[in-house]
Amino acid sequence: MQRLLLIAFLFISLNSFSQKEFNHWFFGHNAGIDFNQTPAVAQTGGAIFCSDQTSSISDSAGNLLMYSDGINVWNRNHVQMPNGNNLMGSSSSYSHVSIITRKPGSYHLFYIFSVDAIAGSGGIQYSIVDMSLQGGNGDVTSKNNLLTQPVCEKLCALKHSNGQDVWIITHQWNTDAFYAYLLTSAGVNAPVITHIGPVHQGGSQPNYNSAGQLAASPDGSKIACAIYDMGLYEIFDFNNATGLVSNQIDISGYTPAWGMQFSPDGTKLYGTCWTFTQIYQFDITSGNATTIANSVIVVGNATSPDPNYHAGFLQLGPDKKLYVAKMNSNYVGVVNSPDLSGTACNFVDNGLYLAGKICHAGLPNYIITYFNIPDFTFQNICAGQVVSFQSSNTADADSVRWNFNDPLSVSNTSSLLNPVHSFNFPGTYNITMISYNSPNIDTVHHNLIVYPLPVVNLGNDTSLCPGGSLLLDAGNPGCTYLWSTGATSQTITVSSAGMYSVTVDNGNCQATDNIQVTFVPQIDLGGDVYLCNQSGVTLSAFIPNSTYLWSDGSTNSSIAISEAGLYWVTVVSRNCVLSDTIRVNGGDFSLYIPNAFTPDKDGLNDVFKPVGIGVTKYHLMIFTRWGDKIFDSTNMNDGWDGTYKGNLCQLSVYVWVLEYESPCSDVKNLRKYGTVMLLK
Repeated sequence: MQRLLLIAFLFISLNSFSQKEFNHWFFGHNAGIDFNQTPAVAQTGGAIFCSDQTSSISDSAGNLLMYSDGINVWNRNHVQMPNGNNLMGSSSSYSHVSIITRKPGSYHLFYIFSVDAIAGSGGIQYSIVDMSLQGGNGDVTSKNNLLTQPVCEKLCALKHSNGQDVWIITHQWNTDAFYAYLLTSAGVNAPVITHIGPVHQGGSQPNYNSAGQLAASPDGSKIACAIYDMGLYEIFDFNNATGLVSNQIDISGYTPAWGMQFSPDGTKLYGTCWTFTQIYQFDITSGNATTIANSVIVVGNATSPDPNYHAGFLQLGPDKKLYVAKMNSNYVGVVNSPDLSGTACNFVDNGLYLAGKICHAGLPNYIITYFNIPDFTFQNICAGQVVSFQSSNTADADSVRWNFNDPLSVSNTSSLLNPVHSFNFPGTYNITMISYNSPNIDTVHHNLIVYPLPVVNLGNDTSLCPGGSLLLDAGNPGCTYLWSTGATSQTITVSSAGMYSVTVDNGNCQATDNIQVTFVPQIDLGGDVYLCNQSGVTLSAFIPNSTYLWSDGSTNSSIAISEAGLYWVTVVSRNCVLSDTIRVNGGDFSLYIPNAFTPDKDGLNDVFKPVGIGVTKYHLMIFTRWGDKIFDSTNMNDGWDGTYKGNLCQLSVYVWVLEYESPCSDVKNLRKYGTVMLLK
């Protein structure tokens, strides 16, 4: 029963391809990288010691199964497998040595393809590992099955267009022929041979033109090849249905051509030269050789402690970053955003520390088109918002099925390619997309985080008493705040009418609330009034829905006044106590203007000024008989003391003009004229 359960589990894994199949890298001198963590970290304990490209493979959950240097095979415990030695690869290779892939249709059989060093007689061979043996640790059951020889040190693999079978690609030595072997559930088929491009032969040292990386684009539509002493970077179209190579594009002048790798989106090609530090980027979207060659940008320099060799092979990681081998270094370089143009791709020379272990010329080789499995993207959201899911690599799918893991929703599933879903409650939701493309079933899981919204409540709209204030509290301590007043504190105090709002940000989500603050209209009985011609006046303090108490005991909103005096009212309106006071003056009007005065400072009749009651808007002017103004006042309490510019004026008659108004007269701008005698 246990074996049957294991078989069932492995079969499900087989039909649910995942980037995690290549989450463990072992290379160089006991160096390793673990991509099961984010960001990737160094891992130690590997048994490998290899100058160039290695290979490794894990199960779909990212658990290590095996790795190889093309000669030896180690299991997940870093122990050499039974019969896992003397494979026909070479530890002295300058380029590729091996690549591992699962046999299509099998849950436990894996193929290790290896090539001999510098076009050696070993050619390209394959060995078979049975992972059901040795308690699940694996055993090499068949090895060194020759396919052809001699071949260049070039080896890459990519998925067939059916998503199940695998193409293994190499280049024959001393010819212009690419060999593409299709691995199916029946085994390795006869090669598809394409004669294209230059003959791979010779080199500065014996067979050095066999060296240089062979790489496939993540979508399986192109391959790229570096030819060492020819200084060539070559790009070809690859038909992943037929295995044919076409449309040669050559980029020359890059001796010794070494590393080659595509960006995840296939729009960029990266290259290195083995004795130099530069990392070159080419934009290949035009498909034109001249345009591509002219697009070259040096995006960084990979330094190393080795005096002769620097930037080695290139490899895309499962995290879609581009990793750069650096000879004899405790670091690998990292291009963090390889889809971006120029230095925006963000190359970091010492990008990942290898925990004291050493990188050499190569990194693990694997089926890069596993990047092209169905997947989906989204953005984390806030509770109550709608998220849009964007599927990728599902154009050929027969159907897809989504599960949003949101049982409280009305609809928890969808069969749309790009569905939307509303998440009303915060939490982490494990989203599942299953893509059906017979005979493959691909299952992808991603965690969606729905962040909580801040709860903001400024209260109901409020009316305040005159002179009052209101403390507004946005709550949510520890968040950031922005009020409509510009304040950034949790609380503000307002003392004027208006609409106030606040936005609260908890670091992931924002929420806003507002409140309208008004004030009750003050009571205004107006300015002092006069009783004219013995008539009365009406005083009103009306405010809707209010109670009143006047100084005469009245509780009406208005009172009639017929006598002079000081009157007050108190208004209770919406729990506010309001009050105002007004003086009612008598209605008599009188105005007396003397015709002479004696400014001799004896305290009797020393100044000239009109005397009256009920006079408003007062303006007195005094002139000499020749029309010169010598006095001007708008204050009825001020009089003329008979001086001008500090000197006592001479005995004479002076003309006065008085402009005034009376509250009891309908005529405005009254004016009187007269003369006054200054006596001594």
